[in-house]
Amino acid sequence: MKETRFSQRVFINIFFAVVLVAFLITIFFSYHQIEKVSTTNQWVKHTNLVIEKTNNILLDFMEIESRTRGFLISADTSIIENLDEKIKNILSNFNLEKDLTKDNSQQQFLLAELEPILNDRIALLKKLIGLKLNNKLKSNAALQMVSQGQNLTEKIKKIIKEIYDNEIQLLQQREESFQQNYNFTNILFNTVNIINLCLLTMIIMLFNKMLSHVLASQALEKKSELLLRGIIDGSKEYIAALDPNYTILACNKAFEIKFLELFGKMVTTGMNFKDALAHLPKEQRKAVEIWDRALKGEEFTVIEKFGSDDKTRSQFEITYSSIYNEKGKLIGAAHIVRDVGKRVEGENMLKDSNKKLEISLSQVESQAKEMIIINDMNNKMRSGASMEETLSIISLYLKKLLPFCSGAIYLMNHSRNYLEAAKEWNEPQSIEKIFSPDQCWGLRQGKSYLYVNKNESIPCKHAEKENSLSYFCVPLLALNEIIGILYLQIAQSLVMEKNEIIQLYEKNSLMIQSVASQISLAISNIRLHEALKTRSNRDLLTNLYNRSYLSDTFERDVQRAKRNKTHMAVVMMDLDLFKNINDNYGHEAGDTVLREIGKLILTQLRKSDIACRYGGEEFIIILYDALLKEVVEKIEQLRKSISALEFRFVDLVTVTASFGIAMFPENGEDPEQLIKAADDALYQSKKAGRNRVTYKGLNTE
Repeated sequence: MKETRFSQRVFINIFFAVVLVAFLITIFFSYHQIEKVSTTNQWVKHTNLVIEKTNNILLDFMEIESRTRGFLISADTSIIENLDEKIKNILSNFNLEKDLTKDNSQQQFLLAELEPILNDRIALLKKLIGLKLNNKLKSNAALQMVSQGQNLTEKIKKIIKEIYDNEIQLLQQREESFQQNYNFTNILFNTVNIINLCLLTMIIMLFNKMLSHVLASQALEKKSELLLRGIIDGSKEYIAALDPNYTILACNKAFEIKFLELFGKMVTTGMNFKDALAHLPKEQRKAVEIWDRALKGEEFTVIEKFGSDDKTRSQFEITYSSIYNEKGKLIGAAHIVRDVGKRVEGENMLKDSNKKLEISLSQVESQAKEMIIINDMNNKMRSGASMEETLSIISLYLKKLLPFCSGAIYLMNHSRNYLEAAKEWNEPQSIEKIFSPDQCWGLRQGKSYLYVNKNESIPCKHAEKENSLSYFCVPLLALNEIIGILYLQIAQSLVMEKNEIIQLYEKNSLMIQSVASQISLAISNIRLHEALKTRSNRDLLTNLYNRSYLSDTFERDVQRAKRNKTHMAVVMMDLDLFKNINDNYGHEAGDTVLREIGKLILTQLRKSDIACRYGGEEFIIILYDALLKEVVEKIEQLRKSISALEFRFVDLVTVTASFGIAMFPENGEDPEQLIKAADDALYQSKKAGRNRVTYKGLNTE
């Protein structure tokens, strides 16, 4: 209720503040508008003054001109008396008008134009008067000066009229502005009066409403007190309040009944709490210790067990709060007691469930992390450019997925009679590098195999060592064909019992199977990719590189030789009279010759050298990091080996070959130059009788 009254008071203050601000704003705008009307009125007066000065200038000027003409006609000097005063008035009014219109550029421009003409006209009038006074005015000269004066007068009238028209137009605008501001001011004052009347009405209504609200609040407070007492008495929670002397200030029916049930004694308001528990010293001591904290001003919640025997004893949640009077003095404490025996039991069950849920969530989280690693591994494997790179990726990610294992990947050879360790990680112990398929129980059974120990499992021959560690053998299958195995050895640092090893395997078996499937697919794909790459780079008949491969790599190899400053030989080779073999024995015989010569070339070259079938029976051989002498010896040996080959078709046939050698950088520094130099040398070999090697005139039979 106090908070409600405080809120109402704050609301009233805010409302009055708003009214005051609104009133100040209306005063400000009213003052501002009056100032604006006053300013507009001043400008109207200013314009009228400018018009007045303009009229005075014109009238005085016309008077001077009229009196001058009268004097010239009558020679009566009385006509021109005080003429200088009039001229001074004209100039004074002119200067005043200039000052009044200094903020009007258009008028300033016209006045600047008027000033010399006005001065000239006044000077001309003075001159005429002077000549007349001295009897020196001649008729011709007078006529000329009068004519000149009339021209100046017309200009003066024209300019003054333009100035006058401008000021009249400006006067109309300012009068309109004044009228608008005046009208707006009337509207503003009327509006302000209406607003003030409304605000006054609202204030009166608010006070009436607040008075009604206060009276209603007082009635509601009394009703609320009665209702609150009824709620407390009707509450199922046990409520009581004590003063600092442990006298019971108030308690509800539920507290009285529960106290009787627990401690066998009836309590009512006015009794001493300590006396009520005097027959149960242990319960009294525990309850009083808790009440002491509350009666010192501490507010808290505890869970305790109370009851005179096991039958009545139960667990309660008790919330203690302090009681203060209006001056803020501590006058007691109250507590609310709830029987939470069943709730605590439910909470314990919930804790057990939460613990199980946490374990499940941990497993889900672990599986999610594994899936992220597996997906990342798959993405990396799909991007692998070679078998070696793909196996390195696999070993890297298996270290993350299976940190408790070392292992190896074995791949089946093309003849399918043995498997060889292609990649190892974490240094697996006691394993064979090469073994036959029948030496692995996983391959023999066609499924994953778990070796626990020598007492529980039969060891695989490829891992049959004394004190062998536990391991898994997982066959790698692609398109229903075994391409290898995944060997996983449990780390020696993990000392595990049989059941622990089995649980570890069962926990990870699905993940291991999934990884094995992905690895199988990746290895199968990289093998297929390498086979396709080999087929695209190799000549199918001779198994030598083809001309396309030479085009792709030759430029790079020349640049490498330049960078390393090494020698390189380009050898052009052509089989002599090869057309005769095709013509006499058929193209199959020719293919046989080409195939065997391709095999021979591969056996006599280093791994770093390249041999290409350039076209038909023509070949190119590139030897890296080789001097001329070494090249000539090697090619001469190849020539002799080709000559020693014998082919039996219908007849016994032998084949010879001619060679041309070009050296980098002596014979050229780009592929085209080197091939041309080698081709020229080959031509010399053919021309010299075939079956020989040529380099710049050096022939060898």
